[in-house]
Amino acid sequence: MIQSRRDPAPGGHIEESMARSTPLLTYDALVADGTPAQGRRTAHQYVRETLRRAILGRSIPAGSRLVQADIAAQLDVSTTPVREALRELASEGLVQVDPHRGAIVAELDLDEMREIYELRLVLEPYCMRRAAEHITPDELEQAEAFHAEMASGADVGSWVELNRRFHGHLTDACRNARLRTTLHNLQDAAAAYVGLGLHQDPEEIVQGIEDHRRLLDAFQARDPEEAARITEQHLLQATGRLGIPDPLARPA
Repeated sequence: MIQSRRDPAPGGHIEESMARSTPLLTYDALVADGTPAQGRRTAHQYVRETLRRAILGRSIPAGSRLVQADIAAQLDVSTTPVREALRELASEGLVQVDPHRGAIVAELDLDEMREIYELRLVLEPYCMRRAAEHITPDELEQAEAFHAEMASGADVGSWVELNRRFHGHLTDACRNARLRTTLHNLQDAAAAYVGLGLHQDPEEIVQGIEDHRRLLDAFQARDPEEAARITEQHLLQATGRLGIPDPLARPA
């Protein structure tokens, strides 16, 4: 459920039972090549990525409590990496830390979503225009690898994480540190809303894959204007799917 800042969330929406029953390990705690994530990552990265996939895939619903001891037991780690992972997820806006109830999966906010996409629509086409001019062959090859993995049938949570990494990777090629940092923050914040949209209609993944293919073709052709145009169209389609009025439309 998406809440508006103008409309306070109703009380009693936290499902206390989720605190001790969320089956995190059923939601793909493996990296892309099939090697257990814990074997390739630090413990807190392993926990963070596993939790992020479960939250973005909506297998842990908004309002659910995230109890450190229970997560540590399920993922076979100590509570220290769990605490670090929850702190990072809180910085991304996926988790809220309440002094009385602990860590809770964040409710989604309609006003925040509108602000995120309004800024992305202003900044990201310009960024992709620059990136298409500066991207290296090795960077483009990695972007193609992300795209291939996204097209291979990943579950919703994994697809949303790959989508975040795909856009972040192309953003890095803009060669503008301030722009890159700003867009990474916006892309991270948008991930929960992307996950919500795909959870409601998983077929939207097909459209996302097609859009990414067209964007990569523009990069391969070294066509910055086409890359910017496709990016704007892609973001406008995303706002439409999420029910956001065109953020760039002028009032009548």
